[in-house]
Amino acid sequence: MSSRWPAYLGIIAVGLAWVVILLSAFLNPWFSIVPYPFSDLGGPRASYPYVYNCGMMTVAVIMAAFSSYAAYASEVKLHVAGASLLGVAAIFLALIGYYHEGTYPHDFVSLWFFVQADIAVIVWAAGTLASGGSRITGAAEMAIGILGPVGAALIRWPPGASIEIYGIVLIDLAVGLITYDLLSGSS
Repeated sequence: MSSRWPAYLGIIAVGLAWVVILLSAFLNPWFSIVPYPFSDLGGPRASYPYVYNCGMMTVAVIMAAFSSYAAYASEVKLHVAGASLLGVAAIFLALIGYYHEGTYPHDFVSLWFFVQADIAVIVWAAGTLASGGSRITGAAEMAIGILGPVGAALIRWPPGASIEIYGIVLIDLAVGLITYDLLSGSS
């Protein structure tokens, strides 16, 4: 009998990400979600920038382990592809910590973290729907994957972390649904 505890790694990564963000914000009392993006918590202005940067890299390692488990545990080819793309998103998350605010590639790796996560969720959702998994779960996953970029493009976001909170919450919900798929055996 195989253990399914790695299915919870995504939830652990989600929780740790928020702990890192909140701790970093606490250590930087000047920070506000308007006008500052979260990445400023790891930039040159930040006190203890390594908390944010190393924290994001740690979250990325856990997310990569989660995506590896999801690919390993899945029998649905689109789920394997979606999990693999989630692993690529985890690499971009690690790069956010490495190429912190104020470095040249930071904007690129930040944007592509969200783009890769959205693509991963859409592919995973297609696998849920095509394989006869829960139509409700598959539809919710697909909605999350589509709402991410559409909402980011169509809503007039204030400068700062508001749009990031939107994207992170959607990713968090998707991770919860993927975890459900893994634990229910519909992957």
